Amino acid sequence: MCDVTNSLDLARTATEFLIDNLSENLPHGISLISTSGIDLAIQEGAEVIPCVDLGLISHPEHADDYADLIHVALDSIQTAVSRVTKLPWPRVGKSLEVVNAYSVVAGRSISSGYGTIDNPLLPLRPLPLPKNFG
Repeated sequence: MCDVTNSLDLARTATEFLIDNLSENLPHGISLISTSGIDLAIQEGAEVIPCVDLGLISHPEHADDYADLIHVALDSIQTAVSRVTKLPWPRVGKSLEVVNAYSVVAGRSISSGYGTIDNPLLPLRPLPLPKNFG
């Protein structure tokens, strides 16, 4: 079983990973931030819109659980950005179709992003799995 400290470390790692990988791909004027180190929020000017607190849902005990946590975060970020911009995000050209998030275990890392694993629109760099996940 995953202890609370390890769980919070995983949430912090996931938060930093998502901020580092998505920040430059967000629409102009929107930032992805964390106010506590384990939560994600969208900031537009002075307005901060909460997305998800990974500390509340972060209790992954296996690699698939960790991939699920990343998927939930990606979905939450996508919803928040789309609500702020009033348009689907990320966008494929001028299309208004919604692109789904994906997050799967691929070897010793998590492959994630928007689109599909076979046809990624916005792939993120791989997130290495913690050593204690077999």
